[in-house]
Amino acid sequence: MNPPGPRLALPLLLLAVALAYWGIWTAGFVWDDAGLVLQNRLTGDLSNLPRFFAMDLWDGSPVDQGVSGYYRPLMLVSLALDRALVGFEPGFYHLHSLAWHLLAVAGAYALTRPALGWRGALVVAGLFGLHPVQSEAVIWVAGRNDPMAAALGLWALHAVAWVPPGRRQQATALVLTALAGFAKESVVLLPAMLLAVDAVAARRPDWRRHLPVLAGIGLVIGARALAGVGGATWPPDIGWRLLLARTPELLALVGRLLVLPTGLTAGHALEWLDRMPPGQRLLGLGGLVLWGLAVWVGWRRSGRVALLGPAWTLLSLAPLVLPLADKGLFGERYLYLSLLGVGFTLATALRGKELVLLLLAPLAVAGVQRRLPDWQDEARLWEQAVAATPTPYTWSGLGHIRRSRGQDAEALSLFVAALDDRLPDRTVCPQVVGTALAMGRPALAAQLGAWAAQKGCDSGAFQGQYAVALGFVGEWEILADRLSTTVEDPHGRLDVARGALRLHQGLDVGLDEQSQNGGSGPSLAEQARRIVAAAPR
Repeated sequence: MNPPGPRLALPLLLLAVALAYWGIWTAGFVWDDAGLVLQNRLTGDLSNLPRFFAMDLWDGSPVDQGVSGYYRPLMLVSLALDRALVGFEPGFYHLHSLAWHLLAVAGAYALTRPALGWRGALVVAGLFGLHPVQSEAVIWVAGRNDPMAAALGLWALHAVAWVPPGRRQQATALVLTALAGFAKESVVLLPAMLLAVDAVAARRPDWRRHLPVLAGIGLVIGARALAGVGGATWPPDIGWRLLLARTPELLALVGRLLVLPTGLTAGHALEWLDRMPPGQRLLGLGGLVLWGLAVWVGWRRSGRVALLGPAWTLLSLAPLVLPLADKGLFGERYLYLSLLGVGFTLATALRGKELVLLLLAPLAVAGVQRRLPDWQDEARLWEQAVAATPTPYTWSGLGHIRRSRGQDAEALSLFVAALDDRLPDRTVCPQVVGTALAMGRPALAAQLGAWAAQKGCDSGAFQGQYAVALGFVGEWEILADRLSTTVEDPHGRLDVARGALRLHQGLDVGLDEQSQNGGSGPSLAEQARRIVAAAPR
């Protein structure tokens, strides 16, 4: 095949990326999109745009996030503009996200061309744009901040990285750096990446290059401080221990995703990552070995400039230890910016033969297309996650979707499977009992409650569901014993169970007769009476 010329290289690449994501407008809203997009009470009014720069990312959402520590006002601006234009039509949101990815691909090409030439830059931008592992950041609306920050940050670096910048370039770098920071906190990587460029170019750091970037970061930090958005909480010790224990499997996962990006992010919970099949571990190890070999070959063939690839990759991955230790979940979007470094390494290793990688472009396009249907709706997303990585985490996730759709029997089976494991997911403890109650099977709920307690379930929410189930089946002695030792239930079900027990004992219910939730629904006292009326005598 005849390679494209330098003038056509980038346009043809952007066309290939757009074609790879053909059909993206058919994807739906999934996962965090519910709280951040659909239920956000502030993005529906464009007059709130200035307010976005004075609030936490999740302040406008009803989701119980607490203080997330995420300051991403530009992300909120983008969602507000989408909503003003099309309401909640998901297709437009996804096309908007794709536009940011295309801008990031163009930035990757522009940034690396001075060091690698147009052929090398085409390899870097091609891998960055077409690798299927990038699909989560591109397709998932709530993950849009990754391509947004990357696009703005790459063009900011391009303005000052390779040639002595004039005032216009410095102003451009300052503005784009600040905008990148308003999209995502990863802007803090830019000075280190600029230092890496200095190192491979064998030059001393020049304040004319670094000051605009540092000033842009300073603007973001100042705005964040004025907004009163604090940093995310430091991960607990147990999170660090889990991350340390799962580091070998995590490295194998990254290596496997680089060479065979199958499966879905929703399935990658650190707690169960040790269940990765041996074949996938071996493949992941092979992927890491290939990357290391490419680094060595790049050094031999391209010299000092080859070091920019691994430096960029490692710098991009370093900040990920905090969310990994905190949440215990690995997202493929975490690799978004690091793919540029991987592409740079391949380009230096293939110096003079870079366009060989064009032969892989059809496979990459097919890989992206294969993943697109998984994002049509949340049920499909979690079904595929279970198929790829059947663990308590994915069973729990699919169970919640089934429950939300009224498929209680299927949901209960998934919740039980998530708890009936050598390493159970105890977050489903309340759902195990609550789902059986919702099915109108209190005897099963009480039976499952006793079993779940033996599995270590002890949260207040679980205890509340279990207590209600015991009341419905008339197990008053067991209920009295549990109420004397149990914790408090934030949902008030333990209060209902106490009231039912008092009624059974011939005492006053001792509960407020006022309805809950501002007058909608029965009061706690009425719920207690229903339990006693339904219990066997």
